[in-house]
Amino acid sequence: MSLFKQGKWLLPSFVVAIALGILIAIQFQVQQKLDNAKKLNAKKIAISAQIMDEAVKETQNLENEQKALKQKINDLSNKSGGISPSLKSTIRQVKIFTGETPVQGPGIHIEIDDRKEATSPIFNMVDNFQGIVNDLKVAGAEAIAINGQRIGPRTAIVMSGSANILINGVPITRVEGTHWDIDAIGDPDTLQSFANLTLDSITSSSPDVIVTVSPEKNVVIPGLKAVADFASAQPGQ
Repeated sequence: MSLFKQGKWLLPSFVVAIALGILIAIQFQVQQKLDNAKKLNAKKIAISAQIMDEAVKETQNLENEQKALKQKINDLSNKSGGISPSLKSTIRQVKIFTGETPVQGPGIHIEIDDRKEATSPIFNMVDNFQGIVNDLKVAGAEAIAINGQRIGPRTAIVMSGSANILINGVPITRVEGTHWDIDAIGDPDTLQSFANLTLDSITSSSPDVIVTVSPEKNVVIPGLKAVADFASAQPGQ
């Protein structure tokens, strides 16, 4: 075979070899990136699970502390002389403010149905909940609850992982096929007027989300299962 013919066959073989080498290198890089992404995702899931476990444990500890404090108050009340009516009234108001006591009264009920929303609705709902709560507080709401979780002075609404919303450290969920529920006690007209600031923004940016607001003569809102203690903050001089 002539050198020309040998070169004619060697050149395509050389090109194919280089192409195969490049493809193998690219495949290796892609696989490395996939492996790194899997490791990162597993790490995020582990961290989210740890956050949820810590939040649940903290909530249980606070519930135990609250039970002990309630018992102390009852013991003091049963002693000779008991607690004065004015002090009882003050304690009752403080418990309502902190969210410890279940309450009822006129207000509004809000239903948010985002089941048809396709663009990560659960992430959007954290910001939506925070905005609605702020609007209701400005409107003078005396008590607020989201899916049965009372909003207290130190309540946080945050994401945990990719599919859980924590309120008071407790995952709030909705039964499949239902909507989100928000209840507030106060003047119904004022509450609705202020709540619409965020609700209108939700429906205008997400047409598939359905929002319903209804005034109610009697809204029932549960108390917080645990009220956080103050370990660092002390009364000022």
